[in-house]
Order: sequence, then structure tokens, then C-alpha cells
Amino acid sequence: MELGRLETVFKILVLFGLMFSCVSLRAQISLLNADEKSKLTILHANIGYGVSTTQQGESVWDEVDNSDNSGITYTLRWTQCLLKSSIAYGMYAFGYNDNQRNRIPGVTAFREKKQIVYVAPQVSYLKKRTAFPNVFGLIDFGVGYLHYQSNSKLLENRTYKADYNGIGINANLGCEYAFAKRWGAKLEVGCLFSPIRPKSDSVIDDLALQPRKRMNLFMLFMQIGISTYL
Repeated sequence: MELGRLETVFKILVLFGLMFSCVSLRAQISLLNADEKSKLTILHANIGYGVSTTQQGESVWDEVDNSDNSGITYTLRWTQCLLKSSIAYGMYAFGYNDNQRNRIPGVTAFREKKQIVYVAPQVSYLKKRTAFPNVFGLIDFGVGYLHYQSNSKLLENRTYKADYNGIGINANLGCEYAFAKRWGAKLEVGCLFSPIRPKSDSVIDDLALQPRKRMNLFMLFMQIGISTYL
């Protein structure tokens, strides 16, 4: 990950920490009180950074040698909490974007734009009681569909587009602070795994490098975001 990106992540986490510590913890919000209502709907949006742990990162090319396997991640989530139990359910949408400069031995460096979209139903465990007032935890798990797209600008302004898809599995661990009756802030870490294959096999005859026939995509990410309670 580049130094500039590390600095940005650090600043975001510092701001989140200041917000968490400065907002008063004295007000008791009956957000998870089952006596008032039986269900709680949470709409959540966040942003952060993700890192691919595979050797070639999330590049479509077999011979890629690069040190930057990270990019921007963003998620949207709808969660329905059953307040008389610790179980919740909902839908989860994950996105990832990156535009990196690849290096391949014997080939001039080139740009590759990558995009990942993942959608899955979720089952969650709701941890209602924590060490802090108005703070609760969520553990999410889901299985869904992942679509991967890569656009590379090769030599002599040639472009190559690749589309992969597959079934993915995600797991997330989050801590949420309800700082108002209808609003909360969340810090979350998660992982996503998906063995994906190209929609159609292709070979570039006049070029040494070739696209992967299969990619075991595994990503780790950290995000912060905002929630609204309905």
C-alpha cells in the first residue's frame, strides 16, 4: 500500500476515534429495547480500504509483479433486527475499485483498472450488551454472487477487457455506536473469498502474457460508516 494511502487511512481512523470519544456517553438510547418495538431496521453505508492477499493481487494477469494490491472499498447494507433475539438478517452489497500500474518482466508497465461487485443475503449475530453505553456489535456472514471486471491498456494503446464471476463468501465483524436516536457510526473489518473464472476463455496470440484461467480472490478490508435506524 502506498504511503499516501496509509496516511489517509490513519487520518480516517483518528477522526472516527475523536468522534467516538467526544460524543456524550451519558444519554441512554433505548435503541435495542425489545419492550418498545419488536423490530429494528438499520440502513448502513461505509467506505474504506481493501487489500488482496494473493500473490498477483487482484490483477487478471498471471505474470504481474506489483507491490500495491489495495484499493477503495464501499458497502451498502440493509439489516432487519429481531429485538427479542440476537439474530438479524438482511442484504449486503460490496464494491471495490482500483487503478494500478502493473509491471511484467519483459513487458513495459501498463495500467489496469479493476472493479469488483458482490451482492449477498446476510445472517447476523447481534451483540446487544457491551462494555460501553449505546455500543453494540454485529457479526455478519453471507454467501452470494461476485462479478469481477478488468480493463488493461497494453502496448500500442491496445486494450483488453476481462469479465469473471463466481460464488463468494463474506464475513464481517463490526462495532456500532448509536450517538443519536436515529443515527449511529460503525467501524468494521471483514473478509471476502471467491474462486472466480472468466465468462469466456481467451488467448492473446501475439503477446507473452496471458490472463488467468482461474482466480482465488481473497480480500481483507477495514471500513467506517454511518447508520440510520428506522
